[in-house]
Amino acid sequence: TLFPYTTLFRSVSGCGGYVIYRSETESGKYSVLKNVTQASATNYVNVVKDSTRYYYKVRAFVTVNGVKV
Repeated sequence: TLFPYTTLFRSVSGCGGYVIYRSETESGKYSVLKNVTQASATNYVNVVKDSTRYYYKVRAFVTVNGVKV
């Protein structure tokens, strides 16, 4: 069964957006789930599988000369 899940995070002043990563194990490989280019965003809704534990990381970024840093 799939259902929506909201990932909440705090906004970072001066950032250009966020990269959201997800993994099925805490120490496993995290894959990019979504690039959020709205700096004022504080959540992201995605679809998850029932009975599966997910781990998330959120990284704020700014763009300098066309490169995310």
